[in-house]
Amino acid sequence: MISKKTTKVKTAPTAIAHVAFLRGINMIGHKLIPMTALVRLFSSLGLQKVKTYLATGNVVFESEESDPKKLTSKIEKKLKSSLGYEVIVMLRSMSELELLVSRNPFDGEEVDNKKTKAVVTFLATSSHPKIRFPFLSPKREFKILGTGPSEVFSLRYALGNGRFGDSVSFIEREFGAPTTSRNYNTVIKILALK
Repeated sequence: MISKKTTKVKTAPTAIAHVAFLRGINMIGHKLIPMTALVRLFSSLGLQKVKTYLATGNVVFESEESDPKKLTSKIEKKLKSSLGYEVIVMLRSMSELELLVSRNPFDGEEVDNKKTKAVVTFLATSSHPKIRFPFLSPKREFKILGTGPSEVFSLRYALGNGRFGDSVSFIEREFGAPTTSRNYNTVIKILALK
C-alpha cells in the first residue's frame, strides 16, 4: 500500500477593510487631532492602507484581525496612551457600511441639506429602545426613522441661524449607549475610499 502525503498550504489571512468612527474629536476646538497624527497612530498598530476622511474622525484602514471587539480595544488603548484621554471608537467593516447603504434607510424622505439633514448615528453597543418608529420629537426638531443592528437613522430639521435639531442627547438617553453621528452623504463618500 502506498501512502500519500498531503501537504497543507498555508493561506495568508485576508485583510478586512474597516472604518473607525471616532467620537468627539475636532469639535469646535475640542480634542484637536491632526489627521496626519491619526494616520501615524493607526499605522503604528500594524494597520494597513490607513487614510482619513474629513477632520471629524473617520479613519479607513485594513486589518487581518477578524474580531471587531479586539480591534476596537486595541485602537482605543493606543489612542488613550498617545493622546492622554479616552476616545470612543465605533468600528464598522466596509461590508457593514455597504449593507447599511444598500438598505437605503432614507428612501422616500425629502433631504436637501438646507432644510433637512439625513444622519446616521453609530452606537457603541446594540440596543433596543421602547419608542416606536418613526418618532417625531415633540418640538419637531428631528425625526427618528428607524434602526440598523447598531445604528440609528434620523432626520434633523433646520431651526434657523444655520442650526439643526439635535437628536444625539435623545438617542443616547433612549438607547443607553455612547454614540457618534455622521451625515449620510459622508457615509456614502467613505465607502468610495475603499
